[in-house]
Amino acid sequence: MSGLFNRLLSRAAWLFGYALVTGALGGPLKFDVTLREADATPEQDRVPVSFPYHNPHDIAVEIVEFRSTCGACLTAGPKQKVDPGGKSAVDALFLVGAVGGKLEKKLTVVMRDANGAFHEQDLTVRVTVPEVVQVRPKKLEWALGGEGGEQVFDVKIPGDDPIHVTAARCTRPAFAVIVDEVEKGRHYRVRVTPSKLDVPQLGLLKIETDCPIEKYKNHIVFVAVRE
Repeated sequence: MSGLFNRLLSRAAWLFGYALVTGALGGPLKFDVTLREADATPEQDRVPVSFPYHNPHDIAVEIVEFRSTCGACLTAGPKQKVDPGGKSAVDALFLVGAVGGKLEKKLTVVMRDANGAFHEQDLTVRVTVPEVVQVRPKKLEWALGGEGGEQVFDVKIPGDDPIHVTAARCTRPAFAVIVDEVEKGRHYRVRVTPSKLDVPQLGLLKIETDCPIEKYKNHIVFVAVRE
């Protein structure tokens, strides 16, 4: 272990000495911005973003890797060597899906300068996705062995075009489900009542609509009896 440490230390000292002699101090690429905000349309399921950068150093810097903590980043690139003074951009494509509200996606750019030193830069994308159909809450719970009673999912349509709730179905027959129309095409209540609370249960409830955008047509929420 000590031999490996000494070799690494010697390598670091050599790189530092080389930089002092040549004046070629490296470092990461300089990004114009590290945070991008974007608005997605209801139909959009992918959002492209661009992060311009330049190389302010006297030596080349190479982008060698892109890392993302989730599968939302579909593509990122290009991996390339950037000469001193060179300019380019990281172009990335992020998946939005059917989740409304404000979403935050992250991407890490790994760079290596000509001295062999590695650097990292985190890039963030904040996407605002309109909620075509709002369902609140996302889960209803009853206490095991407690008193029953009705609880409600509230469904609202905030956009200009009306959307109708056409059905609501639960995977657990012990939960009775009734759909009430408060305002046609605008506001609905999905009333849920458990028939028994003596055993734990977890069910999925699908709220079906006539939304013309396929990914917003059905909405899954949860019902549960738990301790």
